[in-house]
Amino acid sequence: MPCNGHARSLASSSHQNMNQGTRMYRRGVGICVVDRFNRALVGKRLDDPTGCWQMPQGGILDGENPYDAALRELLEETSVTSVSLVDEMEQWKSYRFPPHRAKRKGAENVVGQTHKWFLFRFTGEEADVDVHHVKEREFSQHTWMHLHHLPPQVVDYKRDVYAAVCAEFSRKLADMEPRNDEGRP
Repeated sequence: MPCNGHARSLASSSHQNMNQGTRMYRRGVGICVVDRFNRALVGKRLDDPTGCWQMPQGGILDGENPYDAALRELLEETSVTSVSLVDEMEQWKSYRFPPHRAKRKGAENVVGQTHKWFLFRFTGEEADVDVHHVKEREFSQHTWMHLHHLPPQVVDYKRDVYAAVCAEFSRKLADMEPRNDEGRP
């Protein structure tokens, strides 16, 4: 069942800070952590009554590089530290906030977010994932979801970004699968 956030999707490719006059897209990172079955770690947001899922994400601090921001946000939101970098997207991906979400964020000049996306392989144990005992809790629960199932499960204004991210990272993971003598995974 698709999630509905009551806003239209306005995703586009972007790079670092994207300005539209006095309006800006907040820079951040998106984090796709996959387990050995290539399922992504996703959480259900505490502040979203629609019941949608999302991968960990967050802002980049002043002076912080995107890779370090991704590791920091992953730790802050999920307690996960046991990951290895698989890939990162060249293009930044952007989406606009719906009007009610922008007001809640409290930054009138910020119209959305632009993210640098990273793909990590989870190298820990399931017990290492803890969305409950973190400093500022964002998720009510977590699960692992196959990438091709994920886009319909996210809030609609992020759906185009998730479709692009999941497609690119799925291709990357498929290219990495061991092949048999017939060229099939």
